[in-house]
Amino acid sequence: MIETGMYLLLVSREKDQEEHYRCRVADIDEGVILIDYPVNIGTNRSTFFVDGMQLSAEFIDPKYSSAVYTFDTEVKGRTKRDIPLLILHDPGLEKYVRIQRRKFVRVPIPVDAAIYLENVAPFTAATEDISAGGSLFLCQKG
Repeated sequence: MIETGMYLLLVSREKDQEEHYRCRVADIDEGVILIDYPVNIGTNRSTFFVDGMQLSAEFIDPKYSSAVYTFDTEVKGRTKRDIPLLILHDPGLEKYVRIQRRKFVRVPIPVDAAIYLENVAPFTAATEDISAGGSLFLCQKG
């Protein structure tokens, strides 16, 4: 799910005040993610992370751009390839948690609806839920 070249948003869990950092995945090995040095989003400066630093990481699934995932990680060390890199612990797919970023609450309410679409005969359906961003309706296939 995490791929080389994608961006990660890192959030420090060490201090009372949350700091947000942006970095790019340089490589992925067994159980670790290699990233370039993170940049503080507020100051736009590279930041030094110490070994053992606890972080939360967020990323957008490249296959489904609306799917955002988060996981807990920690700095395991440093290495140097073409550029200096940080080594983060990769907890694995089973520890990635999909997060909901929707601002609208969905209300489960069944309501009869008449659906009118271009180039399709009007039909009736029942809503499954309604939100400020739209509704989900059920209809018969065909």
